[in-house]
Amino acid sequence: MAYKITLIPGDGIGPEVTQAAVRILEATGLKFEWEVFQAGAEAFEKYHEYIPKELIESPERERKTSELGELIMNRLRRYDKVAYVRFASVYLDFKDVKEFMTELKDLLKTKETPEVRGKSAAKD
Repeated sequence: MAYKITLIPGDGIGPEVTQAAVRILEATGLKFEWEVFQAGAEAFEKYHEYIPKELIESPERERKTSELGELIMNRLRRYDKVAYVRFASVYLDFKDVKEFMTELKDLLKTKETPEVRGKSAAKD
C-alpha cells in the first residue's frame, strides 16, 4: 500500500528542504505516492495565483502529519533503533534528559517492539 502525500516545494529553500524530506521518508522503506503542487512564484507564473485553487478547495488535500510520524516511528523502532532514537529525540519532544533516558531504557528492554506512543502522549 502506498501512502498518498501532497508535496508543495514552494520557493526559496523550500525545494531543497523538500528534497531532503522526501529522501528521509523514502529511506523508511514505506511506499509513497507523491502528489506535487507548485506554490509561490513558480505557481504564479503558471497559474496566475500563488496557491492553485485546486489545492485549496479539495478536502482530500488534508493530511494528518501525526499519523505519518507515528508510522515512521514504528517502522524505525523495528528496523533501525539508532535512526529511531534520532527521530524520536525530535518527534516525541522530550521535556528533559530523564524522560529521554526512560525511552532509551524502554527501547533496550523491549524484545518485541510495540507500537510507539503518539507525540501527544509524550507531553503527558
